Amino acid sequence: MTVAVNQAGANWSIEILTAPAGEFPTSTYLRIWDSLGSPSLARTAFSNLTVAHWDVYRVVYRDAYPGVTEIRPSDSILIDRAAYPSGCTFRIDNGTRDLAAGILQ
Repeated sequence: MTVAVNQAGANWSIEILTAPAGEFPTSTYLRIWDSLGSPSLARTAFSNLTVAHWDVYRVVYRDAYPGVTEIRPSDSILIDRAAYPSGCTFRIDNGTRDLAAGILQ
């Protein structure tokens, strides 16, 4: 999986540029650490990162193709910059292997 991190107003946007076949929101996870390496977001399935849970996680997974169950290019993750400031690191995994990682900046 390849991703691009951008600022989107008061949020970060992690856009999925490429995604391997067979990756689903129910079994793909996001973790975030602060700039000192302390956990900020525990390992959470994309499927739990919904608008309904924004107040809990301050992160939303946006499915660009709601009719397709797999994670696809153009799907994205919106992250609150106030909750996760510049310098935080993230990792995306599928429970077996890491798929992507980066820095929010």
